[in-house]
Amino acid sequence: GAERFATPQDVPPITWRSGNANGDLAFHLVAFDDPARKPDWLGHYDSPSEGNNLMWGFLQRDGDLQSISAVSKLTHRALDGTTPTGFDIVIHTANGEPLALQGEIVAQAPWATWQNVVVWYSLTRWTIDGQEAWGDCQDIHYNRFVHQFSR
Repeated sequence: GAERFATPQDVPPITWRSGNANGDLAFHLVAFDDPARKPDWLGHYDSPSEGNNLMWGFLQRDGDLQSISAVSKLTHRALDGTTPTGFDIVIHTANGEPLALQGEIVAQAPWATWQNVVVWYSLTRWTIDGQEAWGDCQDIHYNRFVHQFSR
């Protein structure tokens, strides 16, 4: 019953996502879009800076669990300027080759439980190394992004 303080955050959308391909390949990560890929919000926020867009993540491949050391991500959005439609991602680990992932959102719903954020919950079909994977994603938008980029 404690009060939840919902302080506005002056950051671009951040995405939590996961995917699993038949238990042989799985990932879970949280990251902003990569400023090097020129997302639509570039120049409107002070952070993240290039190379600092990954919050955390892991990759499990062929029974080997690895930390993700860097990620390059770009979110594709609908004509309304905010609704996510898919993702292009490259995952980097300390002991492996870069891994490219393409995500297509196949079902979603907005969730606006708190006054400072809208979260798009999405079922995502991933293509990873020629394999199909499925997972969910939460694209988290703070108020300034929604206000500034909605069309």
